Parts: sequence; structure tokens; C-alpha cells
Amino acid sequence: MRQVLGIFALAIFFAGCGWFQPVEVTEIVGFNNLRLTSGTLQGSLQLRVYNPNPYSLHAISSEVDVFVDEELFGHCTLAEPVRIPSDASADVILDIVSEDKVLGSLLKSGLKSLLGGASIVKASGTVTGKQWWIRSEIPVEYTDTLKLR
Repeated sequence: MRQVLGIFALAIFFAGCGWFQPVEVTEIVGFNNLRLTSGTLQGSLQLRVYNPNPYSLHAISSEVDVFVDEELFGHCTLAEPVRIPSDASADVILDIVSEDKVLGSLLKSGLKSLLGGASIVKASGTVTGKQWWIRSEIPVEYTDTLKLR
């Protein structure tokens, strides 16, 4: 019981001192290995994540939704656990599976890009991180423009 109280006191102390700083998604690197299977698109989404903390974190799971021009495109899960070093960036790869019937909205976004416009891509959700025995939910809120090259 004494150990639990000590750990709790340390957690409150570190939280009050700003010991944990939020991890940031700094960019959507891109989509990889997209393929059409049974009416849905599957592939991976690569994010660059920055950890400003003085200790490394381990991303162990995720629940992230991807929107293209405000329409739900699909859901992402962490492809494999990733170690994010202290005060550094790391690439996190999420497996993505699209919603059924998104091809029409994707064609519309592609046509918009071909005509010189850009589609807005938004990732929203959480990644579960772990350091020592403490788990924390890291919010993912990122918006970027997607242009065809």
C-alpha cells in the first residue's frame, strides 16, 4: 500500500511539473501500398510523430479515423508497436481500411486535384502509448492538403 501511495505521489508531482508534454503529429508522410479489395481500399498511412519528452515512449495501439474533404475515408490501426525516442521524431505506420463505397468521393477528390485544387486530409483519434507501466492516450488531430504529383 505504501508503494502505491508513493507512485501516486510521484505521478502527481511529475504531472504538476509539466513532466509529460503532448506528443505531436508533425506531418502525414503519405499513403503506401494502396490496393482495392472487395470494394474497399486497403493500405498504410505513414505519420511523422515528435516526442518532446526527456524519455522514450512506446506506441502500442491506435484508433484513428481518416477524413478526405470532411467525408470519412477509413479507419487506421497501428501496424506494429513503435518506439519513439526522447526529443526526436519517428515514423509511425498505420494500417488503413476504407469505408465501403468511398470510391466516388475519391474520384471527386482526384478530379479536384487534377484541376489544380487540393483535397483536405484529416486524421483524428488516439494512439495509446506506454512508458514503464503507465499507459497514456495520445490525441491525434492533424489536417493537411493532399495534392497529386
